[in-house]
Amino acid sequence: MVLVAVLGSAAVLLGCSEKAKDVRTSLKDSNVVFIVVDTLRADHLPLYGYPKDTAPFVTSLRSHSVIFDRAISACSSTGPAMASVFTSLYPSQHGLITGILATQRLVKSNPENPTIKISRIPVPLKTLGQYFKEAGYRTFGVADNLNISEQQGFTKGFDKFATYRYEGAPTVNRTLREWSSEIKAAGRYFLYVHYMDPHAPYHRRKPWFVKGASRAESTLNAYDSEIRYADEHIRELFEMFNLDRNTLVVFLSDHGEEFGDHGGSGHGKTLYREVIHVPLFFYHPSFTETRVTEVVHTIDVLPTLASVLGLATDAHWVGKSLEGFIPGSAQQRFAADSRPVFSQLLRRPEHEKDPKESVIHERHHLIVTPKRDGRIVEELYQLDEDFVEQVDLAAARRDIVQGLAGKFRELHEKKPGIQAEEVDLPLDADAIRSLKTLGYLE
Repeated sequence: MVLVAVLGSAAVLLGCSEKAKDVRTSLKDSNVVFIVVDTLRADHLPLYGYPKDTAPFVTSLRSHSVIFDRAISACSSTGPAMASVFTSLYPSQHGLITGILATQRLVKSNPENPTIKISRIPVPLKTLGQYFKEAGYRTFGVADNLNISEQQGFTKGFDKFATYRYEGAPTVNRTLREWSSEIKAAGRYFLYVHYMDPHAPYHRRKPWFVKGASRAESTLNAYDSEIRYADEHIRELFEMFNLDRNTLVVFLSDHGEEFGDHGGSGHGKTLYREVIHVPLFFYHPSFTETRVTEVVHTIDVLPTLASVLGLATDAHWVGKSLEGFIPGSAQQRFAADSRPVFSQLLRRPEHEKDPKESVIHERHHLIVTPKRDGRIVEELYQLDEDFVEQVDLAAARRDIVQGLAGKFRELHEKKPGIQAEEVDLPLDADAIRSLKTLGYLE
């Protein structure tokens, strides 16, 4: 059985090429389970050095995991970030640039029948579900984030898919338990599981929440208690499907969260490290712990799965296979740090007129923010010495800024030749309330 989950990281040491060959052979007959934990900062997991024990079960997987210490997301907003995972393309390439984000003006403009315009994954692009369906897997998915929906193109290729509006991890696991007999009888299956905890609003999950000395500390403690809550339900998921038996697990998050790191809060507003650095690891019981310090990207997940499972690749993919980072693999490791990786916030004009982009290359991170007054703000950080991004080097190192700026031009020239698509989404009273609660109504 193969599990793909998004949360933490671990690695593999196979010992000899013959054993590696045996593992690859067994993976080709495995099931695939993809686990995403929404809004999970990598640095709030013990796997990444967090001092609080926020995820004891996920931490226990480290001894059989390949852990990527510096995995970067394509966006700090769910829809574009996960569309990049589903297509191995950047937001400017797959065209899903706006999730279910509404403005008060759009809702008030037609109060009796409010609608919002959202972008979706274009029909011609093959998605994660379609890819595994065509490879002969039965496909199932449960998402607790309303962005991961049919309207935005995420359910294409799934035999069965349920989308909820942050009803919590128990609802996700209850649905999976109801489907478990069908899933287990399906032969080879692909299962996508998307937990919404610990997205805002942060619940104070007992018994893990501890009131802080300040409101800010209590908010952070509530967030951490949500991670611990999600960890319990991931443990339950493992037990439900016996995922520790010949299972390949890929664990990751769509994006992180700001807690005043650069003066802001939430996500989907900036491209600082705290919102684009996400946990990522691959788990299999035959693996032994390995850590990868090179910068990798979430667009690499789909090509990696294709490689380790022996499946066909797609000419549209921009990501690269990470199989070479698995000790014992026959595939050659590529020079990850020599490759630029990008993150983008490309909102619709009625939401935001200053799209943001960032590029990480050779451990430098350039963030470019066009302002409405015509100015372009550039920030440059040296990640080896300043991973928390507090010392802006843009003024002092114009040579590096100019070199990295050229990488954006190279990205913008790489278009897959597929037209972006949008749809109108009607909103009822329940949907509007959900949008307000989740911070998707501005």
